[in-house]
Amino acid sequence: MSRDVNNKYWDEELETLPRPELEKRQLADLQEIVQFAYDHAPYYKRSFDEAGVKPADIKTLKDLEKFPFINKKTQRDTQGVGSFFGDMIFYPTPMFVSLVTHGLQAVVISIISHNLLKEHPKIASGIGVAIGAVIMVVGYTLGKTFIYSTFEYAMIKLPYEIAQGTVGAVFAMILCWKCEIHTLFNKYLGNGKKE
Repeated sequence: MSRDVNNKYWDEELETLPRPELEKRQLADLQEIVQFAYDHAPYYKRSFDEAGVKPADIKTLKDLEKFPFINKKTQRDTQGVGSFFGDMIFYPTPMFVSLVTHGLQAVVISIISHNLLKEHPKIASGIGVAIGAVIMVVGYTLGKTFIYSTFEYAMIKLPYEIAQGTVGAVFAMILCWKCEIHTLFNKYLGNGKKE
């Protein structure tokens, strides 16, 4: 059977593996996923420890039966334990830095654009986007320096962060004001008036 080049989901080599090779790959993937969950999610570490099992105990696919399973009651019982979203959910630190940085950017840009210089919306949004770009550069640089990398790496990446922030800010202003995105926003989500 040949691969249909129009079907991005068919991988002939993978889809037609002999059963022993397929199970070997499945076992390797399972071991990696279970180890990652144990190392990064408080719920899985606690539940595996309580059941007396460790990720290294998975030697065959059948060994998964030794591990605790999750149901709706488990999910409800763990919500709010250990974190706002419950201790089943975890973020790798780079994703957490990104979440915080972009969240702060959105809040600052929104507050400035909607509350500062209402009679000059282009200037207000320009100020908001410029401050947002600074927040992005500072947020990622601090994140790399103190959370998930080194000062040296952060300094190497700094010029690229500045370029990304600058290009993003310019592109955002062009989209908003030259391409009239703000008009569509106001029409469909805002107050309906054209600025």
